[in-house]
Amino acid sequence: MCVSQAVRNHLNAMQWMGIKFNPGRAVAIYKGHDLEWYQDKPADLTEFEISKDDFVVTFAGRNRPHKGAHVIVESTRWIPPEIPVHFILMGKIAENRKLLRQIADSPISARIHLPDFRNDAPAVIAAGDAFLMPATKREGLSRAVIEAMPYGIPPIVTNVGGLPELVKDRESGYVIATNDPKALAQRIIELYKHPETKKRLGENARRRIDTHFNINTTVEKTRQVFEELMAEAGKK
Repeated sequence: MCVSQAVRNHLNAMQWMGIKFNPGRAVAIYKGHDLEWYQDKPADLTEFEISKDDFVVTFAGRNRPHKGAHVIVESTRWIPPEIPVHFILMGKIAENRKLLRQIADSPISARIHLPDFRNDAPAVIAAGDAFLMPATKREGLSRAVIEAMPYGIPPIVTNVGGLPELVKDRESGYVIATNDPKALAQRIIELYKHPETKKRLGENARRRIDTHFNINTTVEKTRQVFEELMAEAGKK
């Protein structure tokens, strides 16, 4: 059972010692969620010296290059300094010395915040205006993006792995090319300048989790797989 069609397609294309995987044996079943699981009160961001008039974009992920934190930092070069955008990058980002040097060189370095690991990450995300996941490779189906969408936070993701299955471009968020910090900046600016677009995408993001990534659908599809396997075993 694969978490996305992208993972299923990758598995079907694999070969081991010249033997190809039987494509009929892999099925894609999305991670199921329930909107009732996401009831965190938006965090108070004044600890980052962020005011209610500022525009906040968040990221949560491991300290791995393929998560794309470096793309986020690079995108700040295309954001006009007068636009009050703040970046909150959660995770062990501060352990990445190369990224820290990149942040120091950013024209808005004072507005890039590294709070490390947070137990209240969903609440911080819920307090923001957009969620970023500019992965460069190996992204099956991002749990962090899924956890942002129920709060009505529009995501900006790349066309990697299962991310385009999760986010429909310009419908429930934005999907951009990989390693394109300028495009990332443009989407951030667009959401800042057009609050009605941000609201529409956020509402659609929440609705998409409820309809396409619902826990009841996951349970039903998983049950069907086990019933088919039991039926096959009974014929032997």
